[in-house]
Amino acid sequence: MPIGSQKRCLTSTSTACKPCQPAVGWQVRAYDDPARGEIQIVISDTGCGIATENLARALDPYFTTKPEGSGLGLAMAQKIIDEHEGKMAMRAGR
Repeated sequence: MPIGSQKRCLTSTSTACKPCQPAVGWQVRAYDDPARGEIQIVISDTGCGIATENLARALDPYFTTKPEGSGLGLAMAQKIIDEHEGKMAMRAGR
């Protein structure tokens, strides 16, 4: 993935992950799997997480739980990942 796309993806994802302030901490890990020709980027935080009932809609454009959110952060990250034939997976944190 080109550097510009990586930055846009991380910015979109980090923006989307802000609803549960204060997030206690962030962790970004990258794994390289040359045998499969893949790179895995794992972004996690120690905040409240995504509620189970919101998980199915979390990637929908304009879906937000923030009073002043646009609901575009994760949707934009998913679009960038799709453009590079990648995959995004999430799990509920609460």
